[in-house]
Amino acid sequence: MSNFHFIRPYYLLLLIPAFFFLFLYFKQGRYGIYSRIFPKHILKNIMIKPKAASVFFNPTNWFFIILILSIISISGPTISKVETPFNQDESRTIIAIYIGESMEANDITPNRLERIKIKLQELFKIRSNGYYSIVVYTSNAYQILPFTKDTQILSNFVKALAADMSPVSGRNESSLSSIIFKSFKEGAKGQNLLLVTDEITIKDSKGLRALLKKYQINLSVYGIGNSSVELENFNFDNTSLKKFSSMLNANYTEFDLGNSDLRDINSSLKEYYPISDDDELPWHDLGYYLLFIILIPFAMSFRKGWIARITIFSGIFILSGNYQEVEASPFLSPFFTGDQQGKIYYQLGRYDKAAKSFKNQYYKGISYYLAQDFKNAQVSLTNIDTPEAKFAHANSLAHLGYYLSAMEEYQELLKEAPEYEKQAKININIMKALVEEVDSLSESQRPEGEELANIKKDKFKVARGSKTSFNESNNENDKTPLDINSWMKKVHAPLEDFLVRKIQVLEARRNEN
Repeated sequence: MSNFHFIRPYYLLLLIPAFFFLFLYFKQGRYGIYSRIFPKHILKNIMIKPKAASVFFNPTNWFFIILILSIISISGPTISKVETPFNQDESRTIIAIYIGESMEANDITPNRLERIKIKLQELFKIRSNGYYSIVVYTSNAYQILPFTKDTQILSNFVKALAADMSPVSGRNESSLSSIIFKSFKEGAKGQNLLLVTDEITIKDSKGLRALLKKYQINLSVYGIGNSSVELENFNFDNTSLKKFSSMLNANYTEFDLGNSDLRDINSSLKEYYPISDDDELPWHDLGYYLLFIILIPFAMSFRKGWIARITIFSGIFILSGNYQEVEASPFLSPFFTGDQQGKIYYQLGRYDKAAKSFKNQYYKGISYYLAQDFKNAQVSLTNIDTPEAKFAHANSLAHLGYYLSAMEEYQELLKEAPEYEKQAKININIMKALVEEVDSLSESQRPEGEELANIKKDKFKVARGSKTSFNESNNENDKTPLDINSWMKKVHAPLEDFLVRKIQVLEARRNEN
């Protein structure tokens, strides 16, 4: 995701005439070859001949430098891509942790397992996107936490791990195959397996390698231990880990007291953006930063009459354009980005066209709102975590008739953004009046049949009445007997006991099968 290229390379074609005219200027004569094309009295007014004391550092030469840098700038040089809230990382990573007796070795203080807990919690902070699943194994593997993005839950489960949780001893990495079959899909993208252990004794490496290849799983091995410390039992065998990683083309990372190991693991785990494939993610345009460099030769070009002439010619060129007639067309696309075209339509008051042109979700939502397309405005502004976007989102809900949901969002905005206190309080009072009016309707006045069912199924709340109906339906469902597994009865117990009980139940089911 990081290689240098230009976002709009076709602009580089402008360098050809730029260099050509630069060559002509220095070719010959007082004004170069231009004197053969234009009358000299015109050249005297629009060009400045370098003096003997300033052969290179003169306004004309600076003009060509500014021109060339400007062409490169608008071509959009870039090296990285933009990660937006609408391109969420949907990768799936199984963290398989060995929990045998050797993980209590204290070559790493306080011991290997406790250090793993600390490291994994730091990893969740560094790489908070994507789904994680926690798996523990000895001779058998157990999935104690299915895939989730909630890093707080992940940290709590990691903290509850213990070396004596498994009812069976031994070590068998091949037991992870059953978890892979259940958790990963063949041909899916962004599937990772992070193996955290202090030793490898696997015999069927070919079988596991074939499985990883079939499911396109990216394997990373994290070795926990200190080979420089001699122990009576459970010495750290990093040789077997390196050999195993080499055979399976896996990334191997050895424990480090700093954070270099976590950075290595983070870079080895693959990401996946399903909304917009990784190859189609927008690139971060770095051409704007060249403008600061352009300011240097521009400042050097201040000469008597020079800037005045440039300003006059530029003004005539700009004013000659009839921008009121600008329409979206394929002709504009090579010269204007979607956001630039959207800004033009926005300034002209063409909010419907601006909304379709904008790539930026906030401006797209605001344009839809001003165009009174409140449904699309609400969709575009969802999940944008800024006070402006939240206020516009609440307004959209209010216009759509979801008064209670709008009132709740205004109340949240009061806590988060004091600058919106006046507007939010006014709108809250309006929403309260509307909610009370809807709630005061009699049963005969409420919509019936299919319309009422649609309101109850709606994602947002019109009034408290719809909310009450939803709760009542839930209470009716609660009366239905539930088939709860025995380990769920221990959910009120400490998480450590809960996990031990769950592993025992999973082992019992394995034996039954």
